[in-house]
Amino acid sequence: MVKDLVDVDLDDVLDAEETSPPARVPIFRQPSNAAIPREDLLALAGGPNRLAQNIDRDYRPQMALFLDRLLQEPGRTWQQRWEASGAERATKIGGWADTFPGLHAASVAHSRSGPGRMITILLRADVFRPSLEFLALNSRIDLSGLPWSTRGLDEALERFEQRSHLIDTPAPRRGLLAIQAATGKHLDEIVVEELVVLGRSLTKYRRAQAANAWEVLKLMGIAPTDAPSLRQLTRAPRRDATSMVDFYQVEPPAIREMFLRYLRGREATVDYSTLRNLAYELLKNFWSKIREHNPAQENLHLSPELAHWWKVENARDRVDVHRTLFMVRGLYNDIAAWATQDAYWAGWAAPSFLTKNDTAGHMKNKRRIQAAMHQRIRHFIDRVP
Repeated sequence: MVKDLVDVDLDDVLDAEETSPPARVPIFRQPSNAAIPREDLLALAGGPNRLAQNIDRDYRPQMALFLDRLLQEPGRTWQQRWEASGAERATKIGGWADTFPGLHAASVAHSRSGPGRMITILLRADVFRPSLEFLALNSRIDLSGLPWSTRGLDEALERFEQRSHLIDTPAPRRGLLAIQAATGKHLDEIVVEELVVLGRSLTKYRRAQAANAWEVLKLMGIAPTDAPSLRQLTRAPRRDATSMVDFYQVEPPAIREMFLRYLRGREATVDYSTLRNLAYELLKNFWSKIREHNPAQENLHLSPELAHWWKVENARDRVDVHRTLFMVRGLYNDIAAWATQDAYWAGWAAPSFLTKNDTAGHMKNKRRIQAAMHQRIRHFIDRVP
């Protein structure tokens, strides 16, 4: 496959590594019916009513099963019982229903619907708040009919679609509704931090949904029209050399100090992107693997067996292996040159285990990667409007 010939964008890898896990979005407005009795909830599931509109079938059998399982958990409110149930800890789509034995079968048998209908009914009745991460994962749960204001959303979505020229742009509607369901907010109360958590919770294919939602809020006048894009607002701050070394937890302390001095020495002669790539290749793809294979290694003098193992490991399942080879070879050559002027580097100088033969063919490999990228462009060019 042509796609398999194209290496992963290193900047995307580094951006992902420098992104900290998102914190749970706090509930902004507590559910108004958090302690509603079980019998009243069963009545809500029986058909159209004041609290839960658009309930067109009798969902009481599966709702009884759902509520009885929650009643086994500690808590005075349905929110507390839901959080204690562990349903949100499921990592696969729809896996939460396994916490409620028999719910899926009962849903199909009684109403020919999925178990997510129970979540929809309780959301419309403002009974509890699932987390934003849960709603992002389980994208089939219907979030229509929520009791919070969406005034102006349809018009803004229409304007957004007219302005958007992207192919298969993820629709931002559900992302905004998910934030409302998780926080109890009206549209004009949503803030950028919640969109950041949404974006980090979505799959890579649907991640643009959060950025599109931010643009829709701009069109609605909720967010400043001149505000930067969501990507610009959430970009991690630049790391200095010390932060880069600490991020990869380089050991032992002496080798950490050596890499830190090396990066600081290169920092004045390269741009930030190059410095970050250099740290990634040397600290993660080179030294971290060396230490993982041989925890006793404390210097750059690699045995022939260890050097051969690393060359094989570096080439495993990678396309652009030469990038790492050149940077590691440059490390050895730089230290050898600096050692003639600085006694500190004389103690770290070591013969390079990489030769010109190891980096031979890099231009051929580069042209092969470029040819694969050009083929992808030719393949998709007809789909561009």
